[in-house]
Amino acid sequence: IEMKEKRDLEEGKFNNNYVITISREYGSGGREIGKEIAKQLGIGYYDLDVLRKVAQEMDITEATVQENEQSIKNVADSYILNWCAQTTTEEQLPIVERIFHTQSRIIKEIASKESCVIVGRLANHILKDTCECFNVFIGADMDSKIKQIMERDGLNEEEAKTKIEKVETERENHCVYFTHTEWRNLSNYDMYIKSDIHGIEGTAKVIVKVAKKKLNFQ
Repeated sequence: IEMKEKRDLEEGKFNNNYVITISREYGSGGREIGKEIAKQLGIGYYDLDVLRKVAQEMDITEATVQENEQSIKNVADSYILNWCAQTTTEEQLPIVERIFHTQSRIIKEIASKESCVIVGRLANHILKDTCECFNVFIGADMDSKIKQIMERDGLNEEEAKTKIEKVETERENHCVYFTHTEWRNLSNYDMYIKSDIHGIEGTAKVIVKVAKKKLNFQ
């Protein structure tokens, strides 16, 4: 990072860049919508790229990052992790903590260099008070999410519903542990939208329209 960018990172100031963060329910099409938003605005798109950068910097596999990224299963896990975080050095922290710290730094570095769309990874909290952000939460009816996961992953209805509930519980626990606020708390977002009403392209268009107004650009 060049000296100015490094200073901006330390001071929490990211020039005139803006970031659209996408938090989403599992099966709502958040990734596809994020890509479409980036395409419409002509800006960068970051999702699994962040995961790959974390794996490279920590010298672990991408699979290890994916397995541990949201590995807080319940309240008991969070108490144990919180105790460990207070009694160990950075190198001794649980891997979920080290992944989050590395991820946070990478996300801030990306935001310091360019305007972009970032999907997931609590980017709305990580970038709070550092740059112009438009934070979106994308949801959908359960039936729509089940259909999406059945088609994408080749699962039956019961399997798809179970997977959705599992992933969303992990996202909720992950958010509560690292931000002390609920994942679905809409006060954390500038906009909530249901993708099953508008479709992928339609949802992206609505988000872009509102984001332009909120961020005051054409």
